[in-house]
Amino acid sequence: MTSPLIFPRLPFRSHSARLNELLGGSTLQWIPRVSSLLGISLGLLVLWGWLIAPKSFVENFPALAGVSPNTALAFALIGFSFRFSRLEAISPWAHGVSKFFRVGVGLLGLITFGELMLVWRTGIDGFLFAMTSPAIDVSYLRMTPASAISFYLAGCSLILLSAGRGFVLCQILSFTIALTSVAAIIASLLAPAFVIMDPAVAVVMLLLCTGIIYTNSHRGLMAVVTSETPGGALARRLLPTCVAAPVVLAWLRLAGQQAGWFSVEAGLVLHVVLSISVFGIAVFWNACVVTRTSGHNDRIEERLREYEMGFLQALQDTAELALVCNAQGILEFANQSARNLLGLEGHPIDRYRLVGLVTAESRSQVTYGITQALVGFSSVKCPVHIASGAQSTAVVLRITPVFQNGQPARLIVLAGVPAVTADKTPRSKGSARASDAIKFLWPADFTPSEAAGKGLPC
Repeated sequence: MTSPLIFPRLPFRSHSARLNELLGGSTLQWIPRVSSLLGISLGLLVLWGWLIAPKSFVENFPALAGVSPNTALAFALIGFSFRFSRLEAISPWAHGVSKFFRVGVGLLGLITFGELMLVWRTGIDGFLFAMTSPAIDVSYLRMTPASAISFYLAGCSLILLSAGRGFVLCQILSFTIALTSVAAIIASLLAPAFVIMDPAVAVVMLLLCTGIIYTNSHRGLMAVVTSETPGGALARRLLPTCVAAPVVLAWLRLAGQQAGWFSVEAGLVLHVVLSISVFGIAVFWNACVVTRTSGHNDRIEERLREYEMGFLQALQDTAELALVCNAQGILEFANQSARNLLGLEGHPIDRYRLVGLVTAESRSQVTYGITQALVGFSSVKCPVHIASGAQSTAVVLRITPVFQNGQPARLIVLAGVPAVTADKTPRSKGSARASDAIKFLWPADFTPSEAAGKGLPC
């Protein structure tokens, strides 16, 4: 029989995971809060400016003059929906209010897009402040088509997020809005004449989309990016390069062409060559990091396998009953003493459950002991009667859980064997007792703090 894996395989541990543990949680938990507060504050500021003193607002805040009242209203609705969503679990009315805000954002974007592109005559652009300032150019009160469709998609993604389903579609819609916002920001930097949406609107929209994506980052497409696996670590390292490198290279190419350093054709060739070089270096560097980290984990796993083999050998040599079960209580290992006492010789071990090895009267005690061990993260003593042929033997089981990443992985069960039923196989003078065998869980050079980082019991 193949030896069970007492110590589960180690998960890939990236530098971001260690940083998150040192900080006591995720380093990006502030993103939804900051994005919602920014949407609320900017939306209310722009609404107040258009309502109270539109002329002074345009003169004193020219960067925000391109934010129309309807755009500001949509920002405020998205921000408030984020804030109320934190109360949905404890207050039914908060769920209704948040859903109302999200539907309102979607309808506002859809109606505005229909008016701009389909010539609907709804008058929604001037609905809020049509009579406040006739001296202000009405063009300030209009969304761009990209802004309108972005708000409609944002409302749809928020509704899907609130419904708790369609996470992949929700993330696809959020990525679409984010790409549109990035395109608008790049256009404002490299080609100001090509207007997709106002730069201030694009920046706020990008932050709000980031908050939506982060809210369900542990599901759907983002689950791969946020996972503590080699693929997740590789994605997190490459994504910033994929976003920043094309923008920087395009800006350098445009600046060189405008300065007359090279022609359009030469600029195209340089752009392609530099893109290949930058992405090649990024891929090579990330491959080196993943290989180094994986090698470190492999060395630790090799040490753990050595400890495991020593531990299993100690369990096999002990004169006491020793069993290893998975988290469901199904046997994976039994030493010779346990086989002799329980009559397991010649039968596959995985056919038996721990509760099936005791008498009917003791099964409730075993179930309770397993539960206490898993809940309390510690060893539990459980007095039971073991069914041994036609007789029952009173023993005290010591159930010790083994955890991986906070989840139960194995149960180690030890018990003293009465002399009349003990294994008669001759043993060396150094035969281990169960109390000696359990010491192999923590060798002298393997500290509990190191083990805690590897998902082992401490």
